[in-house]
Amino acid sequence: YASKAFVVSYSRALHEEAKPYGVEICCYCPGPVKTAFYDKEGVKPTIGAVSPAIAAKNLYQANWKKAVIVPGVGNKLMRLLPSGLRMKAVGHMKKKIIR
Repeated sequence: YASKAFVVSYSRALHEEAKPYGVEICCYCPGPVKTAFYDKEGVKPTIGAVSPAIAAKNLYQANWKKAVIVPGVGNKLMRLLPSGLRMKAVGHMKKKIIR
């Protein structure tokens, strides 16, 4: 999760730095996507996980002018939480996966 946080932060910075040159940079944060990752981890997909086709469709329909694209009501609500609370929630979810 730390690497994902870095990518979001880095993408925001690049978005602003590249804007004067007509280059558009965005970071797509689809939330959980039902991929083989879950099978390899031996766990069920997270609640609210979408298929890769839905994730791709959401990206295609998104506003690419934004620095960060977050589809879905649940994902957007999660981002409204204070970062400390979000990190605790993510840590809790990850512990369930590891068990």
